[in-house]
Amino acid sequence: MADPDPAAGDMATVTAVKLRMGLTGDDTYDDVLAAIVADVSARVKTYCGRNFLAAAYRHWLNGEDYHTMPLPEWPVIDLSYVASGTVDAMRVKYTGSSPVATIEVEDRSSLVHKVKSGATMLGSSKAFATYTTLTLLVAAMDATTDWSAERLTTDEDYQDPYRLVPFESGNARDNWVTIETVDVPITDYYVDDDKGELILTSGTWPRGRRNYCILYSAGYGSVGGTASSLISALPADLRAAVMKLVTFEFYQRNKDRALQSEKLDQYSYVNAVTNAMIDGSTGWPTDIVSMLDMYKRPR
Repeated sequence: MADPDPAAGDMATVTAVKLRMGLTGDDTYDDVLAAIVADVSARVKTYCGRNFLAAAYRHWLNGEDYHTMPLPEWPVIDLSYVASGTVDAMRVKYTGSSPVATIEVEDRSSLVHKVKSGATMLGSSKAFATYTTLTLLVAAMDATTDWSAERLTTDEDYQDPYRLVPFESGNARDNWVTIETVDVPITDYYVDDDKGELILTSGTWPRGRRNYCILYSAGYGSVGGTASSLISALPADLRAAVMKLVTFEFYQRNKDRALQSEKLDQYSYVNAVTNAMIDGSTGWPTDIVSMLDMYKRPR
């Protein structure tokens, strides 16, 4: 029986883990190992605060009045644009009989319109993946029963619906709700791909809440690559740390993680079963935690 293929988001393959554990050819624990790989991968991402695997992102980030702006994901593969400021893009109004109607923009996703029916808010959405230009989105919204929509800018530079500024629950009952799009492109910066930082050539990024829209791709591998290819693109020491952690969790799954001895300074303890020094905050062996710490963004 073939080993299970890695699932999307996994940071190790069952095949590689079994090879490390000396279980090649034995499919007894395949399902268990697949579940542990998925769990460990998610926990490693949470611990390190990053996704690692190549993907495309559209992030709204705060300016903090610093010379550099760290991106949530790195290394950077490609950066399409950095934009600041807003322009009125379109407006929407509900003219039907429902007493409550709202409109909202879901970040990087869709335009959502809701009306109240009895005690329930019924919603529908116009996905940006379907309505790929502002012109198409406005036309679709205007064609929706009891809703009206108008485009407020005719500049072709603002056709990308993914650049619409996200917001929640604008009151659209007999009321025009204006929806904005990001405006000014920033060009006087450069990118440190390895660190995932945008660095201004002079000055600082002005302070503000979600005042910069960044479209970029980042991580290891190629965007749209197979799960196996993304895993193969991870740094070797990171893959090793994940596999060591999967192995640790596998052998600990049915055992008492008892305390044998402890160290209070930077709390850690020795596991009574494995005799491994365990990090008190994660429950993982300290040598694995040290390997993962190299991939956390410095605070």
